[in-house]
Amino acid sequence: LPNFYYSENEDLKEINRQITDFYYPIIEMEQQAMEEGEILSYDLVDWQAAAYNDVLFLHVYAYSYDWEEHAAFYIDLNTMKQLTAEEMLQRLYL
Repeated sequence: LPNFYYSENEDLKEINRQITDFYYPIIEMEQQAMEEGEILSYDLVDWQAAAYNDVLFLHVYAYSYDWEEHAAFYIDLNTMKQLTAEEMLQRLYL
């Protein structure tokens, strides 16, 4: 999973915390299920990132056979501050 290392930036620390708090328990649960030979609940936990117009778009997700979990984070690459969805849409003139 993505992690912003060696940063004192509070916004990036908060993004790290949100990802860790939500997605690491899923991964740990699935690792335990594999060790015990049980069926997995989630097939995939992954992430994607792209940059456009000085905004980093970070998408973290988990898929199960009948459920999906998604988190989207928008980061201004000039200030390294997290943008709200509204701020990101304004930045893209949408």
